[in-house]
Amino acid sequence: MNTPSSASDRPPKRLRLGTRSCAECRRRKVRCIFGTNKEICNECALHDAECVPQGGKKVTSDRQDNQEVNQKLANLEEMVRRICNTMDLSMESSNIGSSTISHSTTDPFADAPLLNLFKDAMLIQDLDTLPRSALKTPRDNRFKSCMKTFRLLLPNADDLNTIFTTSQLFWKIWQKGQGLVFDPDPQNFDSVRSATSFIHGSMDSDNPARVAKAVLFVAFCIQQLPNNVVNNHTFLTADPEARSDSYILLADMLLSIGENSMPTIDGLECLDILAKLYMNMGKPRESWLSIRRAINLALLLRLHGSNGTTKARERNIWSHLWAGDRYLSMVLGLPSATTDSYPGISRPLAGSSIAEGIIYEIAIMAGKVNERNQNSATADYETTVQLDQQLRNCLHQIPSDWWNAQPSASTPIEMVYGLQVLKLQFYMLQKVMHQPYMLKSFEDSQYEPSNSAACDASREMIYAYQTLRNHNQMELIICDLMDFQVFTAAVVLVIKHLWGPTPCAFREKGDWELVQSVTASLKKVASRMECNVAGQAFEILEYLTTAYSGTYSGPGQFEAVIPYFGKVKINRIQPRNSAPQTEPLDFPTDGLMEFPSTIDLATNSFEPLFWNESVDFLSGPELGIDWTSLIDEGVNYDWSQHFDPTQLGGPIIGDGSTFLSV
Repeated sequence: MNTPSSASDRPPKRLRLGTRSCAECRRRKVRCIFGTNKEICNECALHDAECVPQGGKKVTSDRQDNQEVNQKLANLEEMVRRICNTMDLSMESSNIGSSTISHSTTDPFADAPLLNLFKDAMLIQDLDTLPRSALKTPRDNRFKSCMKTFRLLLPNADDLNTIFTTSQLFWKIWQKGQGLVFDPDPQNFDSVRSATSFIHGSMDSDNPARVAKAVLFVAFCIQQLPNNVVNNHTFLTADPEARSDSYILLADMLLSIGENSMPTIDGLECLDILAKLYMNMGKPRESWLSIRRAINLALLLRLHGSNGTTKARERNIWSHLWAGDRYLSMVLGLPSATTDSYPGISRPLAGSSIAEGIIYEIAIMAGKVNERNQNSATADYETTVQLDQQLRNCLHQIPSDWWNAQPSASTPIEMVYGLQVLKLQFYMLQKVMHQPYMLKSFEDSQYEPSNSAACDASREMIYAYQTLRNHNQMELIICDLMDFQVFTAAVVLVIKHLWGPTPCAFREKGDWELVQSVTASLKKVASRMECNVAGQAFEILEYLTTAYSGTYSGPGQFEAVIPYFGKVKINRIQPRNSAPQTEPLDFPTDGLMEFPSTIDLATNSFEPLFWNESVDFLSGPELGIDWTSLIDEGVNYDWSQHFDPTQLGGPIIGDGSTFLSV
């Protein structure tokens, strides 16, 4: 084994030179950008990483190495001391050095929440020499540690009252509009007082899943707080993402405790809640994983064999899980857990609501569209035509007066939300079904029906989204995945008018107004809520719109990789007599300096964009990652187009012959 001193003498690994990227950005395959007068690039500063050139960092002296090691040891000792204090232990009373190991001796840190999390994740086991009874982790101690953590994370009484008062109007949406079950008795959420009693009552419960539901309910409420409430009316000083991660980690630990003994319906409902929380955070991959975890546990409970005699609660959670899995699998381009012949896939019972029937049809059709996409190499256009006809038949079975009803002032908020989200999912399904052939229609007119269907679906998605955002109680309801999907619908309309037949002569004013309305809504959400997805989506839509109209004033060279969609590039065209711009601008230019801009967009037809995803994307914010930092190295796009306004016959800013691409 190498000693620290010998390891430090080893020459650094030789990396490719001739580039400005630092070693860390090259390893993570992200763009390395240095701000003005900055010695550390933006990515290294964001991740608190050491920013060194690719040539390797300079070898430090032995004295400096020793100082660093001593500092790390001091930090480690302080960390252990804090753990002891938290668990009401002392280093003196443990007598670790003098005690002998026996079957009756217990590790004072064996039940620390963080260590148990590692044990669950890495399957760490003790020595086989101990009896089987001694190998079991004391469940009670783990549960007590989690309860202590929950009390530490819970806001104080005044903050909790502010949080519940602000978010109370969304509680019925979560329970009735989304079907989430925080408690079998909905009366526990009739008022702020009853919700507070539910939280404090959960602390006396010995059911880990019930406590996990209380944890996630608080997380939902905090997530919905506008920035002005967080900053001016509470003492919640932690970073919003850190707060959410803390609650999720605690809930996951509680669920692990319960699953070790026996899966429960409470546990399945809690995983369903967790999946929705991940959707709100813009993490569809984590949401999909939570649903898959719940489906596996539901199979152990034999819920897939549900029939008419099954309890309503069990039947509801099972239908929630398999339907959610099929829809998310289609969105992510992953195989679903069930097929149409699966024993647990059955129509809703007689007397079920209209919405339940629509959810079933959407899930069935999503599975079929996903199966086509998974086998795109052998699928032909006739398959899509048949799927389209089946989807139209589903739409014709929905009562038109119910489907097209416009909300009034007296319409309950949960009914408004439920209908519009159903429409978003239905037309998202139609868009995904036709989008591959819409892209092909620019080269082959036989696919024109898919062009029309994809654009119609995108318009309907925007109409439903605007109905939500224009409602005075739902203009700021948070859901990053919903914002992202409507953003992609707006991009589809932009694509149609950039590269459709004769785009200048026949572009539709109404479509651009829809795009602008989505842009305005996303901008509002981004400014008043913690929402990186809405902020980046708003920026790209604004850039695309102004680049098309000749009023683009963003960076001279803008490039972004939109997760699960494709790549967009915008280059400002400059006059020949002006010096070429070699570096992108970090600020908008003056309106007098606006020039026409070229637009390049590339994507994959049947599958969401897959590239060599970095660790940051897979384990980090997913949709909330900085889209301009992603690198699509090695991706082969099967569709790409270039838009150059100087090649059009219509009026543009300046003389086309005097401009050249940067």
